[in-house]
Amino acid sequence: NGGNSTGNNGFGGFGGGMTQEGNQNKTEESKKGLKAGNCITINDGVITAVCEDDSVHSNGNIDINSGTLTLSSGNDGIHSDETLTINVENGNISVMSSDDGFNASDGSGSSMQPGGFGDVSSDCELNINGGYVYVNASGDGIDSNGVLNINGGTVIVDGPVSGGDGALDSGSEIVVAGGILVAAGSSQMAELPSDNSTQYSLSLGFAQTQTSSVCVKDSDGNVILSFQPSKEYSSVVISTPEIKSGSEYSVYYGG
Repeated sequence: NGGNSTGNNGFGGFGGGMTQEGNQNKTEESKKGLKAGNCITINDGVITAVCEDDSVHSNGNIDINSGTLTLSSGNDGIHSDETLTINVENGNISVMSSDDGFNASDGSGSSMQPGGFGDVSSDCELNINGGYVYVNASGDGIDSNGVLNINGGTVIVDGPVSGGDGALDSGSEIVVAGGILVAAGSSQMAELPSDNSTQYSLSLGFAQTQTSSVCVKDSDGNVILSFQPSKEYSSVVISTPEIKSGSEYSVYYGG
């Protein structure tokens, strides 16, 4: 079972005239920060934006290759109508969201998962290949309407406490091939890495919500991972290269 060894994003002055979006004759000021009708490429620099609407918006593609972005948004932090590429090969990404932390969607919303929740699109793919990614979300932590691939880096999710959302969510499957993943949240919609994953994972479920740290040790008493979620949780998914098939692990929680 390759998936589970347990058998289970203040440029207000840029607002007007830069985009082909919507009504071309409208006169009201845009409340987006940095926006373009074709594409946005960020290769370096420091960008700070506090916006009532999207902080960075493109009707086409967005490519973020380097730099420091500090974005506060009333809507989307970073929104692309086409392809959004954040070069997560190194560096740090931290997201705090009242809805989904990451969401890969084609906007179709035309089909549903077998369980009746969430959109599904085979065109969507969310890939994390490296770096340090932290998400604190009230909605889904990391959500792809297609495939969610985690190939490296460190991914930490302080997910939702609501029963209708999950720390990890995909339209088709979650595939973990490397790196460190810790995703804590509610248990009702908890989703696990699929059997197509080449790195093993542990799925921890708790009969009652927890607030204390959770620690995993191997059979020799060595700490594999210790994590203190920022919110209450009843489900934790952990994947590291140290988790091996056929090995025995102990879980400590509650202090």
